[in-house]
Amino acid sequence: MNDLVPTGFIGVWQRISMEAKGRPADITTQAYWIQTSALQADMRVPAGRPDFSGKASLAEYSVDDLLWLARQQGIAGMTLAGGELVHRRRQIDYQPTRGRDNTHRMHFEGELLVDENLQGSVVEKWRRLAGAEGGVITLRLLEEAEADGRIVPRKGYLLVVSDYFLFVRDRPEFTRQAASLEDLFEAQDLECEEMVPFLDCEFSFGRRSGGAQPWIIELSTLPYREGKALFSPGQFEALRAGGNALVQRGRGRNGLITRRWSIHEWTEPATA
Repeated sequence: MNDLVPTGFIGVWQRISMEAKGRPADITTQAYWIQTSALQADMRVPAGRPDFSGKASLAEYSVDDLLWLARQQGIAGMTLAGGELVHRRRQIDYQPTRGRDNTHRMHFEGELLVDENLQGSVVEKWRRLAGAEGGVITLRLLEEAEADGRIVPRKGYLLVVSDYFLFVRDRPEFTRQAASLEDLFEAQDLECEEMVPFLDCEFSFGRRSGGAQPWIIELSTLPYREGKALFSPGQFEALRAGGNALVQRGRGRNGLITRRWSIHEWTEPATA
């Protein structure tokens, strides 16, 4: 497979069901997926999330809180297609499942996009969000620098389709290989402060202009990010070319940061 994704698959999708053999159908997980011609990102937050209001960082979460966050899922990376087969690379993975095959068969049933693994044991159905057709912007994070100039080795993506975005920021170091974060934590018997670096992986979904404020984050694997803006007013418009990249200056967890982004695709004017 080395083709671009078929045009009909490009857009912003919300999952309405997942059926897996031997398990009840899942219709409650909040799952969103943005697909462009060559890049994709999706995130899944299970139902029943505890109330994390008032907690401003992962450092304030209890062991039980962190174990709950470990159930979330998200992947991002390149996409290759060939007919109905689509391979989504796990270049960023919220779970420690790098290298696992991610080739699926996809087709339409009416307006629903059906995503089925090759064994036919897992079938997901997705519905395109209203207004999720239009301009596409995809940026790839080249590097992130702290205020002291230290370079943080981190991957990241920003995918924008029409009014929707999905921002992905990887943890600075790879997780150890394991079946899941829950398994990894239980096997290592980790304390809270040891869990936090594994969970410092952001998948944030939101709206550019259709929310309560521009670039509002509506759902995130980091709950304290919800309700906040991905970009401050004018910050996205102020991105400037520097060394064949877009340069973003802002505030991170440890103070001021500078991010350099490469443009992968931009099919609309550079306005929010």
